[in-house]
Amino acid sequence: MWIGGFLIVGVAAHATIFMVRDYGLTTRYNDLLDHVLRYRDAIISHLNWACIFLSFHSFGLYIHNDTMSVLGRPQDMFSNTAIRLQPVFAQWIQNTHVLPLGAMVPGATASTSLTLGVLNVSIQWTSIVEERAGGVTCYLLGGIATTWAFFLARIIAVSEIFMLKTPIQAVIYLGLIKEQELAF
Repeated sequence: MWIGGFLIVGVAAHATIFMVRDYGLTTRYNDLLDHVLRYRDAIISHLNWACIFLSFHSFGLYIHNDTMSVLGRPQDMFSNTAIRLQPVFAQWIQNTHVLPLGAMVPGATASTSLTLGVLNVSIQWTSIVEERAGGVTCYLLGGIATTWAFFLARIIAVSEIFMLKTPIQAVIYLGLIKEQELAF
């Protein structure tokens, strides 16, 4: 997840530099980037749907594991000792850390340095295993954020499909509020 995040930020930064410095509207008319820029709202709404799909399914795995834990059925949980759900590509990338740590991160073997990943694992175990309120809070916030992302994706998609000028027109079109209720 962290590696993918760094790669996405790097790609976005380089694409932004290209568009600011080298992209010209007159010289690059009707090429791939021009199409992407013209249909960016539809592309963003589809990417939003993909993120919602992935977040619902990962959230479902958390709920499943918590439910099986509460019911006292650890053999039915997704883990290394029961139902195996192995992130093959993530493990392949993480195995690069088998190299000597000092070769990859200078100064990481010093006594004051945290080993890579120790902090992340301790935060996860603290919030989910030892302190149930922390885990539940993360689940609730994730559910609220996912719900709002769902609503925003629908509003953007409807406003694009029906060529409405503002998102509030899309909200009215979806029937979420009536036009008479808007008092500006």
